[in-house]
Amino acid sequence: TDPFSAGEFVEIAGQSGTVTEVGIAYTKLVTPDNKVVFIPNKAVVSAEIVNYSTTGTRRVEVAISASYDAPPQKVIDALVQAGTLDNVLLDPAPCAVIINYGESAIQYSLRVWVKAEHYWDVYFEINQRVKKIFDEQGIAMTYPHLNVHLDK
Repeated sequence: TDPFSAGEFVEIAGQSGTVTEVGIAYTKLVTPDNKVVFIPNKAVVSAEIVNYSTTGTRRVEVAISASYDAPPQKVIDALVQAGTLDNVLLDPAPCAVIINYGESAIQYSLRVWVKAEHYWDVYFEINQRVKKIFDEQGIAMTYPHLNVHLDK
């Protein structure tokens, strides 16, 4: 059924990588850290296959937490600013949303679309930009903590 071709980034049987060869007995993947993985085609046939390259685009999703003290719209605007990069597609536009109210922070998600080949570069750049922009705008990233109040 040709669920993938050479040159595409896939996940097969728990292994992710770029398909470099589809042979008679094995499918050869090269992982992002340059390991070569041979998956027996017998396993490929029965495995769930995720093809990240077929559509040509991927959504980058970065989860970020921010203090309850930060106004949510300010955080959302800062996240959209962090996600507005050269390799990010404008249609659909970058968006940020609240995904959860945690015990110590509000959880947000920044979602942007990119061409499949730019996925990791954009993912890492967004993570760097979020911290920089939050620092510039005085938005605190929080970590799990417990406030203890002692009464006399």
